[in-house]
Amino acid sequence: SVSGVARYLQNRALRLYPSYWFALIVSLVLIATLGAEPMQAYNSHFVVPPDAGEWLQNLTIVFIDWIPFDHAIRLVPPTWALTVEIFFYVLIALGVSRTRRSTWIWAGVSLAYVIVAVSAHAVGRNGDDLYGAIAAGSLPFAMGALTWHYREEIYRIAGMIHLDKPGRAIGLRWLSWGAFLTAHQLIGRYWLIPLGNYVNIGLSMLIVCVLFHARPAERLKRIDKAVGDFSYPIYLLHWQGAAIASMLLFGELVRGPTPAGLSAAALGLVITVLLGFVCARVIDPAVERRRAKIRKATI
Repeated sequence: SVSGVARYLQNRALRLYPSYWFALIVSLVLIATLGAEPMQAYNSHFVVPPDAGEWLQNLTIVFIDWIPFDHAIRLVPPTWALTVEIFFYVLIALGVSRTRRSTWIWAGVSLAYVIVAVSAHAVGRNGDDLYGAIAAGSLPFAMGALTWHYREEIYRIAGMIHLDKPGRAIGLRWLSWGAFLTAHQLIGRYWLIPLGNYVNIGLSMLIVCVLFHARPAERLKRIDKAVGDFSYPIYLLHWQGAAIASMLLFGELVRGPTPAGLSAAALGLVITVLLGFVCARVIDPAVERRRAKIRKATI
């Protein structure tokens, strides 16, 4: 129903925007205190929007770009991916994944895009089409929808191949990640990175279904929730946390795989978690109360 779609989109917006706007304010404070040029040199996306159009895109996290990854001005650099999320949230609201049949059609169209993009990449096109484009997010979202529709079947298959325990399924993904990384370093073939991404999608489907059926102890559930509460804030704030750490340690902005860069990264993680407390313990509880009312109304 129209009201159901409205509640769904409101729920998604409440999950994304309040913490995001806090991270955006942190970025603006850093640019104001540390200077526009040093912050832009640290990460080229740390730029104060020069006009109303760029401000609107940064406030809404809707970057008007076929490849949001390449959008120049992003006050919270990683949020190009949220543009991709928002696009598919809207498609889902419109019913693209409502049935198994419609989801298979969606997955087929997504796979066709991947084949075309891989072919273009093979002849020298920009690889961002395979990762940073809105259409590149279509296959993961479609496979996620298929995971929901076939969660019981996937779990039965996991049991048949003895991968129905979380540790085994997650361990397999780590082994896969290590194998692809090692192969890429040794062989250097362009196709290993996208192939690794697509294998990861399949393993993620498996892991989600296994975790869906897992019954962990209460203590582990509490730890899991505590860690999960910080996942989105860390995603939003890790660049800002590292910038603050750089200034505290060295009086300048440093980055990269150097002793100074690694030291800044380590302290930056601590500072990011501290900033994340504002999101996880101040902003989110208030937001979750509102989201709970929306979910209850949906039922």
